[in-house]
Amino acid sequence: MGLLFLSAALLVASVPENPDLKRGEELFAEYKYPEAIKALARARAVKGLDRESLLRILELTGVSAGQQRQTAVAQAAFREMLVLDPTRQLATEYAPRVMTPFYEVRQQVLEAGALEFKPRPAVTGPAGVESVGVSLVRDPLGMARGVRFHLLSADGWKELAAPLKGGGAILPVGAPEARWWAELLGENESVLALVGSEAAPRVEAPAPAVAIAPRNEPIVEVKQARAGSPLRGISYAVLGGAAVSAGVGAWFGVQSADAFAQIRRASVDGSGRIDGLTERRAHELDAQGKQNATIANALFITAGALAVGGVVIWFLGAPVTVSPAPAGVVVAGALP
Repeated sequence: MGLLFLSAALLVASVPENPDLKRGEELFAEYKYPEAIKALARARAVKGLDRESLLRILELTGVSAGQQRQTAVAQAAFREMLVLDPTRQLATEYAPRVMTPFYEVRQQVLEAGALEFKPRPAVTGPAGVESVGVSLVRDPLGMARGVRFHLLSADGWKELAAPLKGGGAILPVGAPEARWWAELLGENESVLALVGSEAAPRVEAPAPAVAIAPRNEPIVEVKQARAGSPLRGISYAVLGGAAVSAGVGAWFGVQSADAFAQIRRASVDGSGRIDGLTERRAHELDAQGKQNATIANALFITAGALAVGGVVIWFLGAPVTVSPAPAGVVVAGALP
């Protein structure tokens, strides 16, 4: 526990001072959970709360409530935290009265979807970048209130507030290039999500012009493969590998879903066991489910890459020609 609060202290030192958050951390460390919840509520009311502090407040609130068996309060805090960051884990393992509501809410968020905030394609014109924008694709708890853009100018970063309209916000630019990032703001201008950052801003610029070849260019003949080219045999082998990879990935996906299903069906019976599963077994199932899901995703990606490669190699086994035409170019060939 000592290492937990040392890392928490280092985190608080790296962001603007919030005395109530600091007090909440201290009360939590002293197991004074009712007083900690009150201090954390005051900390959350501070205007302009950064995202990491908000997530930390929600985590400590959920754990404090769970330790007092206030399941509904714990679930509400964990739900907000996981909607903002579905990959977030608790800093350490706690008793089932804390971990059970956490696992239940996490599965619900994974199934229903978390908050999604992403950039829109920039609008460009003859003068350069006309505007940039962001989209609020999903806001399950209705937490978003507005957007704050940060645009780099000759005088440094400029902050520009924008309302959410039609599921997003737009920032006019009117410059050859735009370097920017944006924050999704909630109640009291707390930061819910980011697109880019000051250290890693997004860079927008018009795409370079593409030169059009003259119409009188001679026909360019691309490599013509002989009928029965060995490339066809290679493509079949690659496609076979894609099918095998997809099949194995599906098996790991089923195993992952089964592990999480066992946790979802669990309920605390008061003896430290979860429907016949010990807390330790529940954690093992959680770890197993995540590991199998990771393996399944990797195999599906590999299968997709092999499938694309196999199709490309198959087409390369046919003769192809490219010739100019009044409307552009014509690609012609034969499939043996």
